[in-house]
Amino acid sequence: MKRPKLNQISLEVALQWIADNKQGFYISMSVGQWDKFLEEGYNHQGATLIELDRQEKPIAAYKKPLIYESSG
Repeated sequence: MKRPKLNQISLEVALQWIADNKQGFYISMSVGQWDKFLEEGYNHQGATLIELDRQEKPIAAYKKPLIYESSG
């Protein structure tokens, strides 16, 4: 599977969410990794993806932006 362009968010903010035990769905991933599990989490479950380098150090975070429909 080819990895699509992901919406990068602040790694510092994402790590703070985890440190603060903010309720959410977090998935760690290798650099460049993309599969059906990541696709489902990112596109349909609102997961925050945390990309780790070879030493398992967080280097990037991604989260699909929420789109709210106008009701009027």
